[in-house]
Amino acid sequence: AGARNRIGPALTGIIGRQAGTVPGYDNYSDALRQSGIVWTPENFRSFVKDPKSMVIGTTQVYRGLKDDESISLLIEYLEEK
Repeated sequence: AGARNRIGPALTGIIGRQAGTVPGYDNYSDALRQSGIVWTPENFRSFVKDPKSMVIGTTQVYRGLKDDESISLLIEYLEEK
């Protein structure tokens, strides 16, 4: 609660939401907006590991989080929000 869009969109409620749809955040790439992705835990895991291979043409500047345990903890945290 209280999260705000900044460099990227707020992640509150991301699990279950369609990619590229956070109200008030307009800096999504066309590739992400048009991807049709719904952020399931599995999709989010793949994106966090390697954004550019999951969404070709994304402008996401992020090297990826490679450690599976850290990703699992992140997803667990986000599912609570």
